[in-house]
Amino acid sequence: MYSGLLEQLGGILIVLFGLQMSGLISIRALLMDKRIGKPRRSTSFLGSFGFGLVFASGWTPCVGVVLGSVLALASSQSSGDMFAGVGMLLLYSLGLGIPFFTRGFAILEFP
Repeated sequence: MYSGLLEQLGGILIVLFGLQMSGLISIRALLMDKRIGKPRRSTSFLGSFGFGLVFASGWTPCVGVVLGSVLALASSQSSGDMFAGVGMLLLYSLGLGIPFFTRGFAILEFP
């Protein structure tokens, strides 16, 4: 019923956000930072586990679609061309994992 209107509003928002990111316009509300209280530093195992759960649940919609596509492409390869599918999955895994490893090594503290 309202799908055409929602598509147009979504398109306008995407264009506005793109103009904001490129620096052509400046929407002050998007540049503000709101914080409630002073953040606590949690160094417990349970806190790290909880942060990992929240992070994973936030990334699932983004990663799931791409991973599903890569898995579909890899599974559609013929049996003689199995290494092409393995290569696709390897490159996907490296592309997803290398930024996390580099960030982890960058913040690693050596004694």
